[in-house]
Amino acid sequence: MENIDIGKKVEMYRKEKGWSIRELARVAEITPSMLSQIEVDAAEATNKKRALSLDVARGSMLFLIILSHIPLFLYMIEPGVLTKVAGSTPLDHFLNFLMEIIVDNRARPLFAILFGYGLVMIYRKQQERKGADEAKRIIKRRCWYLIIFGAILKSCFISLLMEEADCCVRRRFLRISLK
Repeated sequence: MENIDIGKKVEMYRKEKGWSIRELARVAEITPSMLSQIEVDAAEATNKKRALSLDVARGSMLFLIILSHIPLFLYMIEPGVLTKVAGSTPLDHFLNFLMEIIVDNRARPLFAILFGYGLVMIYRKQQERKGADEAKRIIKRRCWYLIIFGAILKSCFISLLMEEADCCVRRRFLRISLK
């Protein structure tokens, strides 16, 4: 059976009719970006495979970052250099040792490297499709979205954490004063 490149056929049909991507998308009742993706990615989708090792590495780093933040939520510790509680049992000491070896100051830099690698991959793909200037613009826009999203999360969660910490302090104060 002949290998049919659907994306190329759609593009050829559109050009034969003299239509723009917007015009054909309107007729097909899909978005222009979807049509563009069909034209560009249809051939690549069959030949492309995701790098499973990169996905596993990213997922592992996200998991380790989650592990590194557990003490902040369990013990209401302020973020900083020391984010673990002194161990009182052998199990606590062992878990602190594992956190220090596997998580602390290792997961974040590795995740940052993988994040940077992802940005480079996005840049290269956009540069091939739309040129270097447009690729830079897209990367800058995505970075600004991440900065804004991070600021919103920080403002939301810091206020929630401060309220929870204040509540915990009040409960401890009440327990001490009632004794």
